[in-house]
Amino acid sequence: TFTHFLPRAYRRPVTTREVDLVANLAIARLNEGASFNQALRTGLQRALVSPGFLFIQEPAAKPRRLNDYELASRLSYFLWSTMPDDRLFRHAASKRLHKSAVLMSEIKRMLADPKSREFVENFAGQWLSVREFGTIAPAEQYTEYDKELEESSKEEAFAFFSEVLANNLPITSFLDSDFLVINERLARHYEIDNVQGKHFRRVALTPQNHRGGIFGMAGLMTLLADGTRTLPVRRAAWIRENIFNNPPPPP
Repeated sequence: TFTHFLPRAYRRPVTTREVDLVANLAIARLNEGASFNQALRTGLQRALVSPGFLFIQEPAAKPRRLNDYELASRLSYFLWSTMPDDRLFRHAASKRLHKSAVLMSEIKRMLADPKSREFVENFAGQWLSVREFGTIAPAEQYTEYDKELEESSKEEAFAFFSEVLANNLPITSFLDSDFLVINERLARHYEIDNVQGKHFRRVALTPQNHRGGIFGMAGLMTLLADGTRTLPVRRAAWIRENIFNNPPPPP
């Protein structure tokens, strides 16, 4: 059992010694009078609190190139926020994952998989401050603002990021674009016609819309205000820090 479980738990081949450490602990519990299930649970607990399971490891003594199993884990946790799937493990076992053609093919496959939503939410959620959208609520006199608009504004950032990623669009699209990715609720807020339904879709813009990129997104504009007024200095500081990696010095 542990011979099959540990390579999955540690995301790499394991040594006989590693298997024996866990198996011997379970055997010791059996010898103490525990049931088979209790002994098995003890062995599993030992595996699940070990560094091999909890951390993405590599030897720290001397820098070296990642092996294929280490590359598979880093790729999977980066794009999927979870362990490698069977296909990545097969490539790692055959020592083919580091080859450029195989690696690019796997990256494209992983980005096309629904699990890549984890990358979108984690990366865009941090970079574009989407995790903070909704923490600043407009004052009560802004009666148009409701929960549906708040939730839609969060999804807009993710949907826009996904559109740029999926179509390999220029990074400058985040600064300015001739499209938005919105649903009916946001279109109504932005005064854009002919958008119906809750699902998000790419919508072409005209110069008269005065939108495009991330800076006009409702969620970001709300976050960088105080609920009653705009805060140009706060917005400028956010742009310098998050877009240009050049945060302003303390006042």
